[in-house]
Amino acid sequence: MRLRLVLVLALAAAVGGCGDSQSSGGSWLRHDIPEGGSSVSLPSDWKVLSDFDAKTIADFSKESPQYARFVKPLAENDAFKLFAIDPHIEKAFATNLNVIVAPVNVPLREWVTKENMTTRGLAVDGSLRSTFVRLPAGPAGRVSWQFELRRGAKSRTTSEILQFLLRHDNEGYVLTYTTLPSLAAKHRPTFIRSARSFRFD
Repeated sequence: MRLRLVLVLALAAAVGGCGDSQSSGGSWLRHDIPEGGSSVSLPSDWKVLSDFDAKTIADFSKESPQYARFVKPLAENDAFKLFAIDPHIEKAFATNLNVIVAPVNVPLREWVTKENMTTRGLAVDGSLRSTFVRLPAGPAGRVSWQFELRRGAKSRTTSEILQFLLRHDNEGYVLTYTTLPSLAAKHRPTFIRSARSFRFD
């Protein structure tokens, strides 16, 4: 699952710099997560992609052309089940959520511990924080860390990542919320509310 996660992070950092800057709205919508037997709620103005067939991708690209070039990696990896973007760009970055689902055949704590061992090699030094929490959907690992994506010798973007890892019926579910470090406090209530809305249907 770790290689898939790296792809997620690269995509998350890449969506920065698209769209228009606005303030966030009020209502929320629940979205089914295909093949995962689960669902999650997000602010109603977030742009959500949860089907990666050719027609859906074409429609999404037509509706949101500024994101079209970032859809292809999602379509090429079957672990992606949902990708959502906050259209209100702040500091040239698009805050986002992705959900991946893949087989996990070890207990939750062992899985999270193994993931964290690899994450330390990717995270900004000293940024990783991990604990276990109970969401309405069940016990979960809560992991926060920073990831630095370099583009050439001088350009780099540091992302603030908040993840929730849950296990259900031999499947691992990872909800990855990504924003900028300077925006983390602002978006954390939205991330927590969304994570607490996650459920197995």
